[in-house]
Amino acid sequence: MALSTGPSQSENQFTELGSDVLLRTPGASSSTSPGNPKHPRLVLIFGWMGAQLPHLHKYSQAYSKLYPDATQVLVRCERSVFSRTEVAKQESMIPVAEVLEDLGYIPSSVRTKPDPATPDVDEAGNRSVLVHAFSNGGGYQLSTLSRVLAKRKIERLSPIANALILDSCPGSGGVSTSVTAFTSHIRNPFIRYPSAILVWLFFSSSHLLAIILRRKPWVDALKETLNKPDLLPWMDKNTPRLYIYSKTDHLIPWKQIEAHAKEGEEKGFDVRSEVFEKSDHVAHARTDPKRYWGAVEDVWNAAVKLGDIYKAQRFLDIFWI
Repeated sequence: MALSTGPSQSENQFTELGSDVLLRTPGASSSTSPGNPKHPRLVLIFGWMGAQLPHLHKYSQAYSKLYPDATQVLVRCERSVFSRTEVAKQESMIPVAEVLEDLGYIPSSVRTKPDPATPDVDEAGNRSVLVHAFSNGGGYQLSTLSRVLAKRKIERLSPIANALILDSCPGSGGVSTSVTAFTSHIRNPFIRYPSAILVWLFFSSSHLLAIILRRKPWVDALKETLNKPDLLPWMDKNTPRLYIYSKTDHLIPWKQIEAHAKEGEEKGFDVRSEVFEKSDHVAHARTDPKRYWGAVEDVWNAAVKLGDIYKAQRFLDIFWI
C-alpha cells in the first residue's frame, strides 16, 4: 500500500509525556467507535538515534492512515541516552509503562498479577499491539523498556495479537560505526572531527571497561535482548517478527541483521525479512513506500491470524471448564 508522507497535522496530535516519550490518541470519532478488529489498537514506535521529530512524524502519519483507530506511543532516542546512568535510562521509559497500564496491556505497578476482574477483551475489541523499532537506537530504547517491565516480574499474560518490526537493526558495526552515527549530522568539519575523537574515546573506553568487568558490550547485550521470546510481556516465540534492511546500508552491515534473524529462526521464532537492494539506513520507506508498508501490513495480518487462534483457544478453555 503506497502511503503519502507529506505535511500533516500529526505533530500537533501528540502529547509529550516525558523527554523521550510522546502519545497520540485516536480522534474523537475513533475513540467512541469499536474500530476495526483487524487493526492494532496500539502502535509503539521507537525512533532511531538522533531522529528529528518531523522525520518520525512521517511514520506516525503513515500509521495513522493505515490504522486510524490505533493509539500511538512515540519513543525518541537522543544521543545523550548512551551517557545516562542505567537508572536514568529506565526512568525515561516509565511514561511508556504507565500508558501500557492505563490501556490494560500490563497490570498496575502496585500489583504484579493480572486482575481476574479485568477481561481479556474490552468493549473496543481485542487488545493488540504492533512494535516498530528503528536502528540500534530504537532497539536500545526498546530493550530498556524490556528491562523496566521485566523488573516488575509480571506473570504470563493472556496472549494477544502482536508483532515486532526491526528496521535496519540490530548490528554491531564497531567503534567506527558508532563514530559515524554520532557525528554524521554535524556539517561543520571544525566541530565534527573533534567530536569524532571524543566519541571514539567514549566508546573505546566503554568497550575496554566491559572487557575488564567481564560484561557484554552494549551491542551484544542488545542483540541478545531483542532475540528473547518474551522481549515484552505479551510476546512469545509465536510473535511474528519482521526484519527490514538493505544490502547498501552504510551503518549496519546487512549480514549482521541477517544473522540475528537466522538466530531467531533457530529458536523457533516466526521470522520474516524484507531485504532492499539499494536503500540507505532507515530509508527503505522513502525508497519504495508501497513495498515497505505492504510488508508492515503483511506481518500485522499474520499477527491478526495468531490473535484469532488465541481467541479461539480462550473460548474453548472457557467452554470446557
